[in-house]
Amino acid sequence: MTLELTWDNDDHTCLLMTFDQLWSWAEVRRIVRVGAVMLNDGNTHPVDIILDGSRTITLMKSDTHVHTRQILANVRQHPRVGRIVVVGSSAITNSFLMVFLRVAAGSINEDYLFFGTLEEARQHLTDNPTIP
Repeated sequence: MTLELTWDNDDHTCLLMTFDQLWSWAEVRRIVRVGAVMLNDGNTHPVDIILDGSRTITLMKSDTHVHTRQILANVRQHPRVGRIVVVGSSAITNSFLMVFLRVAAGSINEDYLFFGTLEEARQHLTDNPTIP
């Protein structure tokens, strides 16, 4: 499997989507559907999503703008989705993703975060919880 989706903590406040070397947009769409089921499984609080691209060559693929727009539209409609955190991608990839997010989502705000490592992302989410 080239994509993996797991709970990143025992409190079920964060999902971790890990991209491996080879992945496809079809697999991303499948994982998003699995994530929706996980979000609906007894959660009543916001759930952050970490997209860990540290093990892949790139998070950029052909037609990224089209797929990003479609997937974000589905993900953002879910009432329990909190912040979306991108980890492990290059500065150039982050710049492109910010542009795509701005176009797809209409703006970049505190709901989209970028970190170099998974540990940095986890620390930030721990230090700045979305649960009151």
